[in-house]
Amino acid sequence: MLVRLLLTLGAALLLLWPQRADAQETTGVLYVTATIQRAAVHIDAEPVGEVPVTRYLPPGTYSVRVTADGMDPFVRKVEVKPNLTTSVTAELYPGGGTAEFVSTPSGATVVIDGKEVGKTPIRVASIAEGDHSYSLSLSGYETIEGTLNQRKGGNPLTRHTLESSRGRFSVTSKPVGAEVWLDGASVGRTPLQLSDVPPGPHTVLLVSPGYAAVVRHVDTSDGSKGEVTATLADAGTTLKVSTGFNDAIVRIDGATVAQGREAETLLSRGEYLLTVTSVEGGGEVSKTLDVPLTGTLLYKVDWKTGPALVELAPLVQRWTFWAALGGGAAAAGAVSAGVALALQPEPPPDGDVVVTLP
Repeated sequence: MLVRLLLTLGAALLLLWPQRADAQETTGVLYVTATIQRAAVHIDAEPVGEVPVTRYLPPGTYSVRVTADGMDPFVRKVEVKPNLTTSVTAELYPGGGTAEFVSTPSGATVVIDGKEVGKTPIRVASIAEGDHSYSLSLSGYETIEGTLNQRKGGNPLTRHTLESSRGRFSVTSKPVGAEVWLDGASVGRTPLQLSDVPPGPHTVLLVSPGYAAVVRHVDTSDGSKGEVTATLADAGTTLKVSTGFNDAIVRIDGATVAQGREAETLLSRGEYLLTVTSVEGGGEVSKTLDVPLTGTLLYKVDWKTGPALVELAPLVQRWTFWAALGGGAAAAGAVSAGVALALQPEPPPDGDVVVTLP
């Protein structure tokens, strides 16, 4: 029994020996000490313990960081070679405390307490004791925010892996709860976070009852995050469209805002693409609108010729309105009548207009 056990153990050792030899041939040894005890060691920003530290590592270049409270950090690039021991002795000197920031990828802008201090990797000296807010931002990646607690003489290391912003979309509004239309499709209500949105130009429409609709155009072709923040006003320009058919659908920049024979919506100032479709009408008609801050826009769809969207003048701009007020204007005096005539934005029709004066 003992003989069999020894034979089995010997065979196992023979099997393991080549593997161990191969492992030794493809690794090196990194040995780190310091001029003071209990100094903390980081290898490539990863904590590995206190000095002395011994690590078996694949050949390559590594960043060695050694720190201790009240001392300035020791940071060096070290090359580890196969089958060799690389020794590093960190000489630490008194310091006033620092904070280091490392990110993957590097080059992120670091802001501490609202002040930009540089780009990663970076060591910031003379950080006051206490809590500090910070952020790391890089184009094409999600911004990271956090809090740094600085002890007296401390040397905290903050490391972040940045997440790509590609495909992400954020929409917020005041008031909250506005319906969000993205490229003509309803995708939810604010506040809204979306993912997997294809890069490219996008149109975002925010609609909320009692508020003027808001349209924003966002281009994420460069892989950046789409972000929309809007305040919806309770005043704007009223758009009224006489479609002529009950099945008519009225869209603004591809988003449905009203439907029916007489459609109405409230819009904030801006440029919009108005589209009206109707199966009964037999087609679709579009027109670009330049919407003012306030007022009323009136349109009628002429399905027979075109079809076409015909702009109608508000009642107070029509000659018939002023003709009907002729008697009252005359009673108020010749000056009032002259003002009324001067305000006519549309010329009267051909022929005489008979106004009976008292």
